[in-house]
Amino acid sequence: MSRRKYVLMLIGVFLICSALLVPMIGKPGSSATTWGGVASVKKPPLIDPNNEAAATIRIAVSMSEAEYHYWLESNEMFEMKHPAVKVVIVNFPENAAYEAWKTAAQSGEPFDVMLLYNNRVGEFAVQGYLLPADEIYTGDMLSDQLEALTNTLKWNGSLWGVPVDSNPMLIVWQSELLKRSGLNKPPDTWEDYIRGYNALQSALPSVMPINILLSDPRQITAWLGAFSGRGEAAKLPPLNAKAKQQIRFLAEHRGKLAEPNSQEQTAEVLSRLRAGELMSAVMPWTVYRSNVDDSVTIATPSKLPLAWLGGRSFVLSAQSERLEQARLWISQMTSVDGQVRRYQTIGTLPARKSAYAGEFETAAITSRPPYWALGLFKGQALAADPYWTASWDRWAKLWGSVKADAFTSETAEELIGQWNEESGAKAPLQVDGKLDN
Repeated sequence: MSRRKYVLMLIGVFLICSALLVPMIGKPGSSATTWGGVASVKKPPLIDPNNEAAATIRIAVSMSEAEYHYWLESNEMFEMKHPAVKVVIVNFPENAAYEAWKTAAQSGEPFDVMLLYNNRVGEFAVQGYLLPADEIYTGDMLSDQLEALTNTLKWNGSLWGVPVDSNPMLIVWQSELLKRSGLNKPPDTWEDYIRGYNALQSALPSVMPINILLSDPRQITAWLGAFSGRGEAAKLPPLNAKAKQQIRFLAEHRGKLAEPNSQEQTAEVLSRLRAGELMSAVMPWTVYRSNVDDSVTIATPSKLPLAWLGGRSFVLSAQSERLEQARLWISQMTSVDGQVRRYQTIGTLPARKSAYAGEFETAAITSRPPYWALGLFKGQALAADPYWTASWDRWAKLWGSVKADAFTSETAEELIGQWNEESGAKAPLQVDGKLDN
């Protein structure tokens, strides 16, 4: 072989070896991904969750410190599964939360996700603060939702939030006293209630009619909606003749009303129920769940949901620049497993039907919500119009300073007159930054 041919052969071998080695040389972590056997030009991103490449989303909530710590722990599990997403959860006091979130959006520093009471979602949607949440509902997720909760999220053909949970206000009745009153079951009408209570007074004059915190507008709403008027009470209309009678009854029996504003007083109220000294009490599901026994009973509505469902939902900010990550976070945090775990820890009722125990399943009420609790959500809750929140703020202010020992008949009449005068006029609503007159 000539010297020239030998050199050409060596060059050829070198070029072949170089071609074979090039794909194997590169930076660590930059191996090509194959799709159907063909090398992809896209390489998997190397995202360090501790650097600026990780997407950060901000979540706004308003809740107790105990629940806030629960969400922080749940979020840690989310970040472990999704290291490319960093989440910051900020807790606001209830009396300042909603205005603070609107201000943040108006100043160009919006939160990506907010936790709203369902009755406030319509207001935020109409005013342009939200994006529809329809894309989050995948598979059978929508059919698994409680319609009484999703109905309040509908506007303009879309769903504007994803339900998280519910903590409805209940009227709890002393079982034995119901029998002695001749009712045998929770009364359906105001007339039945008065007849039963009067019968009890004849036999047991020391029995208290109801435990209710007069300064809590949610409890007042539940009380007014307890007798065949649940839907109307939830809309906060002018007080009709029956509602006036219920408020006057509270004033007339103010000396027998207990106001549970602490754990110790709540325990005392429950003790009175068990001892047969108290006919009924207004309380949220979370309190009932922790203290249920055979001495008390509740009524599930036959046609309409309870007047105060206490439903909450996650909503998407219209200004979020991390929509993919925000949708992923909401989807993970509202999963069935997550809702069951939250029920076991916090006690709020799940928004997903499959999170409840089966009809013939026996489980402790503290470990899984019972099947019969689904009856609390029968029918569709009346969707609150955008003016509802302005009415609610006035309603809450009206009752906020009321005390049982000072709630006289004169005070009741003043309150009734003031509400009926104010509720006839609607305040102008801001829609997409403009006042709607």
